[in-house]
Amino acid sequence: MTALLPDGLYLHLDEDIYFAQKRLGSSDIVKLFQQREGWWWSSHLNTRRVEKPKDALNFGKALHAAILEGIGAYEARFSVAPDKADFKDLCVTVDDIATALREAGVQIPSRATKPVLVELARVEAPHIPVWETIIAEFDVARGKRDAISSVEDWQIRMMADLVHSHGEIGPLFNFSAEHLPLAEVSVLWTTDDGIKRRGRLDGMLPTATGDLKSLGNWSGRPLSFEAGKAANDRGLDIQMADHHVARRKAYEFIKAGNVHGASDAELAWLRRFPVEAPHWGYFWIFYQKPDDVAGRAPVVFPWWEDYGDELHRFGHRKIHSALETYRRCMAEFGPGEPWTRVERLHVTTEGQADRVFVPHYIAFDHAAPDEESALA
Repeated sequence: MTALLPDGLYLHLDEDIYFAQKRLGSSDIVKLFQQREGWWWSSHLNTRRVEKPKDALNFGKALHAAILEGIGAYEARFSVAPDKADFKDLCVTVDDIATALREAGVQIPSRATKPVLVELARVEAPHIPVWETIIAEFDVARGKRDAISSVEDWQIRMMADLVHSHGEIGPLFNFSAEHLPLAEVSVLWTTDDGIKRRGRLDGMLPTATGDLKSLGNWSGRPLSFEAGKAANDRGLDIQMADHHVARRKAYEFIKAGNVHGASDAELAWLRRFPVEAPHWGYFWIFYQKPDDVAGRAPVVFPWWEDYGDELHRFGHRKIHSALETYRRCMAEFGPGEPWTRVERLHVTTEGQADRVFVPHYIAFDHAAPDEESALA
């Protein structure tokens, strides 16, 4: 069981430990606003919920590291897996290995299984490229680093370069000894009325907080419309406003010396933020992963918002509404009872407060012959 951490600012906090903290994060706030009582059903409070398997793909995490922390950080956490196409005369099947062993003059036991042949090749003919052995050696060499394919490595480096060379966003990522990358900055705090909160900033830069978002397959609309639709559908205005709250709390913790997991250099860098960066903006970098089968090019779409602008205000209002839903439901149902909602009776009569709004195309203008008498 993961230990619950006290309030404070945390660097290099493992994501499993972060998400195990029983606190409301920005995704919880989005769900509380969009789905209201439905939040309880997918939360840790619902002891009967079914856990969904985690996405095993590393592409998004690797791209985050390469863009927000630099290629060096990416290479430190990810290792490029071997590609079969890079090996001449590669042995994959039982027949491949047996044939190569015979050609090397190695005696093969009768009815030898594939594991036996693989081990025999490793010991007696290590020059033979056997796929199982190559993968096993790679797994040992990579240690705790996550594996990523050579194609994805090429794509990630290309997309990171697209961002880092961008005329307006790129200079934000000019990391140096005097400008350290701060990624996955975790902030844990408690509201004045006791609600436990958490926030995790993808990138905390002096002039802005940044976040990467996958575009997925968009419908063909201009990207300026697609990104706007994503902001509404995913509650990105709420997330942005909540990240602004988390950064303000981070400044408070920096001033109070309540920082965990930072090196001396990182701590010295953090202490400069409240003094030299009292104001900041926010940006998203939407990206599309290239796909040579579907014919999708790598796309990078940056979007900047100033602190206190209209979208920030919308998000702030929605956070207020979401937390009011949380407080109301905790008072009405408590943490252990299912949260439900029963609406008042609604009608379609114009002018009524509890009204159902049906689309105009529900209309059917061809009167039935018996309509007047039937409906009299």
